[in-house]
Amino acid sequence: MQFIVNASHQLQLNNTVASTSYIATSFAPDPNNLNDLEWNVYVKQSFAGSGNNYGRVYLLSDQANLTTSLNGYFLQMGEAGGNDAVELFRQAGTTLTSVCRAANATISSSFAIRIKVTRIDGMWKLLIDYNAGTDYAEAASGIDSTYPSGAWMGIVCVYTAGNANKFYFDDVYAGPPKVPPPLPDVAEKYDVVINEFFPDPSPPVGLPEQEYVELYNRSSKTFDLQSWKIGDASNFVSMPSVLIHPNEYVVITSVPSLNNSGDVIRIVDDHGLVIDSINYTLNWYQDETKSSGGYSIERLNPNIASNDVTNWYVSQSERGGTPGERNSVFGRNPDSKPPAVIDIKYLVDSIVVKFSERVTGKDVNGADSIAVIHLKNLTNGLTYSIAIDSIYDLAGNPLVSKEFTFTYFITHPVSPKDIIITELMADPTRSFNSRKPNTSSYTTDLQTRSIFPAGTSRIQQHKAKFRHTY
Repeated sequence: MQFIVNASHQLQLNNTVASTSYIATSFAPDPNNLNDLEWNVYVKQSFAGSGNNYGRVYLLSDQANLTTSLNGYFLQMGEAGGNDAVELFRQAGTTLTSVCRAANATISSSFAIRIKVTRIDGMWKLLIDYNAGTDYAEAASGIDSTYPSGAWMGIVCVYTAGNANKFYFDDVYAGPPKVPPPLPDVAEKYDVVINEFFPDPSPPVGLPEQEYVELYNRSSKTFDLQSWKIGDASNFVSMPSVLIHPNEYVVITSVPSLNNSGDVIRIVDDHGLVIDSINYTLNWYQDETKSSGGYSIERLNPNIASNDVTNWYVSQSERGGTPGERNSVFGRNPDSKPPAVIDIKYLVDSIVVKFSERVTGKDVNGADSIAVIHLKNLTNGLTYSIAIDSIYDLAGNPLVSKEFTFTYFITHPVSPKDIIITELMADPTRSFNSRKPNTSSYTTDLQTRSIFPAGTSRIQQHKAKFRHTY
């Protein structure tokens, strides 16, 4: 046998004397797809090519014996002289015609490269990565449609004795154009959440004595957890290479040792982004009779991005937990009161909305009871409406939609006599107060203005003064 599969799983010439060797396999392109084909091959030749030492990769041939008269196309690597280049030939019997050729002297010495060849409606293109990767660059192109099909493809090696084992080939492909794999989905915060964890498996109730953390993918994307990490307050370990699809659970058992009484659990993706984290305590069990071991702590609702204690409860499963399954406490909702808007503050370039409790939704993530609405591209003097909806508290109760209006003003620098004092109360047992009408034609911001009688502290006014108002 003049070819072997070596320890690197490559096809390698394995001879000891000068000769010509070939290996062929059947390849008959789909007759319905003759105008759009692709070939890929890795080629390594550990010598400088010459007229007596070169390799050929036959892309199409009407004969199985690739060393005889045939009709087809082949790539040649190696030639006489010092301008060796990858070249595509058409072969008609024993007559060779160049179709296209890469730059001269690009493989004039020992080389390892990857080649991709495409043919679309008779247009041939050579794409080569001279570093043997897949960062291909177009090296040559030419038009030839003489032979639309064939029955065979293969490899020919012509060599002297010193190069009888220095040809290598790998990753050979021929057929329809390869569809590039889709780009991996990029995770955003809370796409994957910690859904259940088992910090104290002893004494066992029904589950193995093995700590675990269950993840849930609440997004519409698929992630490969390879290169993701899971950690506690001080250590991280790598996750296994496993896909987590939308609405799917993955149970991770290779986790840092979790403290029974409380710890941090963090999930970090391959870009270093913290996707989810919690900081639990014994209070998260919310049942002292089950906090001494054997029961997991489950998330009430994975679709609420929160590590708040109100969104967690000890497992109600007879086994002590539900790894890989819907949580036994899913939908348990001890809070049925919806959140409410309790205050709205208008600032120069934003509106701050305060809620009665922590909420989730657009611009809020469960850690805040406020939402900031930034004002951009508004027109001075116009009235606008803003609707607040799609907001939920940590238990999932929706906010009753609220709409409010406001008039946007651009404040104007104040000038002397624009604001005058028209009334005051100087009773020292009460708060100092005054009435100041704005006599100008502009809206003025009083945030940086002060009034104060001699010998007293300043009293700041934190509101706008509209024109011709008190």
